[in-house]
Amino acid sequence: MIQGEDSEPGVRAFPQVRGREKSWVLWLHEHDYAVILWERNGTFLLKTSFTVKAHKRKEFERDWNAHQQVKDGEPAPSGTASKASSTPAR
Repeated sequence: MIQGEDSEPGVRAFPQVRGREKSWVLWLHEHDYAVILWERNGTFLLKTSFTVKAHKRKEFERDWNAHQQVKDGEPAPSGTASKASSTPAR
């Protein structure tokens, strides 16, 4: 799923980096639901999952758009909540 992050149109998968911690968001945007996975040494652990509220939806939209721009070779916009990476997970 994460390696082929564009393979499932109903799920938006993108990285989030907070300090030294790297997580992946699996956002079921049509259902307002998210699963957050920690990435550790090439494996993934469930961090949390939750119903996405309006304020979080805006943050996810911003992070998703930033990740898409980085994947397309454009510089990430300044002020994004996460530092999106174009390197896919293993």
